Amino acid sequence: MRPLRAAQGEGCPAEYCFSNLYLFRAAHDYRLIRDAALPCIVGRTYDGEAHVLPLFDVAAADPSQLAMLVARQGPLYPLSGQTVAGLDTARFVARAVRDDADYVYRTDELCALNGSRLRKKRAQIRQLLDTHRMRCCPLGGVGGASAAASTARDDALRVLDGWMAEKGKAAGEADHVACAAALRAPWLAAHEGWLWYADDRPAGFLLAQRLNAEVMVVRFAKGLAAYAGVFPLMFHALAQRTDAPWINFEQDLGVANFRRAKLAYAPAMLLAKYRVDLRPG
Repeated sequence: MRPLRAAQGEGCPAEYCFSNLYLFRAAHDYRLIRDAALPCIVGRTYDGEAHVLPLFDVAAADPSQLAMLVARQGPLYPLSGQTVAGLDTARFVARAVRDDADYVYRTDELCALNGSRLRKKRAQIRQLLDTHRMRCCPLGGVGGASAAASTARDDALRVLDGWMAEKGKAAGEADHVACAAALRAPWLAAHEGWLWYADDRPAGFLLAQRLNAEVMVVRFAKGLAAYAGVFPLMFHALAQRTDAPWINFEQDLGVANFRRAKLAYAPAMLLAKYRVDLRPG
């Protein structure tokens, strides 16, 4: 999938990583279709629509074969605007669902935290640092077998369980299963992660992934309510650590709290991810 990601730059949908598809395989009922010409993954969107995630260059595919694939399996999704622009509009029709859109931010803006909305995040970080002694340790594949890494993962899992309890979620709800699996799987070295402690107590963690040269994606970010500034602290720290010019926070799934939280960081753009079907008639 790397060539597909690389070609799309900051417009690449966040889904295009094997580890992400693997972690959410149950949630989306993903299945691999081993077609020599048009390899793909079929599954279901969060709102229950059957779809095809292409593992090939859609622009280079034979339009007739592409149409037969869509007729058999359902609409192509998620496609970027760049990909959609190359399709035959007489044969295919594209639509975007607002709940699917990825939130994309300029890394330098999350570093600077200027502007009316982002200054509030800077103030939250300052208050957190004034109130608690914060420290950070790495999570992820590097050194994943060490005792320190194991302790950090256990502490991150405690944060996850605490976040679930605070949100009133039962085990297995939200992204609990996928997030726990990512924390427990050091072989998923594509994830870069950090755990923050407040006064030596686990307070929050973040797992991110390089999508391509242009984009870092936040896959999981969890923090405890007792440490109100931990989310802006984590996002600010990620912006300082990465050389990618863009950071993608993924979609909000139509959840009002997620939408408010993501908008509060002043996204540079909402990245539409298209569902492409056959044009009726």
